[in-house]
Amino acid sequence: MTNPIAYTMGVHDCDAYFYTEKDDANGAFCTRCGSLIEGYEFSPRNIGKRQFRGDWGTTYDGQYLITDHARKFLSKHKIKFHVVQANLKPKLYALFLDEVFKFDYKATGTRFVDYCEACRQYKSVVGALPCEFTFPPSFDPMKLYRSDLRFGTGREKGYVIAAGAHLKTLLEKEFQELYFEHVIID
Repeated sequence: MTNPIAYTMGVHDCDAYFYTEKDDANGAFCTRCGSLIEGYEFSPRNIGKRQFRGDWGTTYDGQYLITDHARKFLSKHKIKFHVVQANLKPKLYALFLDEVFKFDYKATGTRFVDYCEACRQYKSVVGALPCEFTFPPSFDPMKLYRSDLRFGTGREKGYVIAAGAHLKTLLEKEFQELYFEHVIID
């Protein structure tokens, strides 16, 4: 077996929700299936977390949160991302990655359940492990990517995040709370 060039990245949940009633009122979700409307712009918020273990976490509704330390680490390593303030104290940011990979849903037997005519998405997207991806021809082992699909049901969907092998090594050294699994690349 050759050395993997990419790894999916995971982290513990942080006992919080990212989405708020304001998002509901502003039309962030499909009223039929509950899926997040593509392209919805999130505004800064305070989710009310009083404590946060580590520098990375994920919310129950699939949003990655990072601390200022993690944000500075990603900037230092020239990762393409943007953030939205998620919490005031401790200061947390919602992480949005700009680099995208194509998830190979055929190879993994991903199931798409309950197509919604209103938003043209599926209410549920259920994947399988290990993940199989088709990376862009310009794949960089020092980048952090998100999948083109969000997995889960309704508003509790999240992207799969994958790190190149070199970046994974640096992330493991800096952030103990992250865990990784190799990716099968098509």
